[in-house]
Amino acid sequence: MGNYLLFFLLLLPFVGAVITPFLRDKARPFSLLVACMTFVLSLLLALSVGGGQPIVWGDDTNPLALRDIGFSVKMACDGISMWLLLLTTFITPLVIVSTGREIDEQPNARWYYTWMLVLLGALVGAFLAADGLLFYFFFELTLVPTLMLISIWGGPERRQAAGKFFI
Repeated sequence: MGNYLLFFLLLLPFVGAVITPFLRDKARPFSLLVACMTFVLSLLLALSVGGGQPIVWGDDTNPLALRDIGFSVKMACDGISMWLLLLTTFITPLVIVSTGREIDEQPNARWYYTWMLVLLGALVGAFLAADGLLFYFFFELTLVPTLMLISIWGGPERRQAAGKFFI
């Protein structure tokens, strides 16, 4: 069961991010629910990791694998990645709860929560990736929502900060 937890843990934030833009007034509670469910799944995964054996999902027979270049869609969770995963999934609901009224009163607030869930999914993917190319994909994916969050909801000099972040 633990190996399917990896898949659902990765999938849940992205599915939530697809649904969130359609929820105008309910985007914040929905994204908080998705973030909390992701944290609960990571806790269940932490309980499954016991015994020092990593939990692995995927292999070289996966239809998404590109054997010519040595790429396979493989995710794994061991002791080190488990702590990073728990920390990330614990902090994200806290960030959503602590979001100020300035963001909630904006007409595009639902996009803030959408980008937060995309960032959560990308971070989960980066921490669970067991293939170098897959890790690179998810790590680069974290840059897109981070750039959007900085450039739209950053401080007074957010444009300059986003430009420096991009470079």
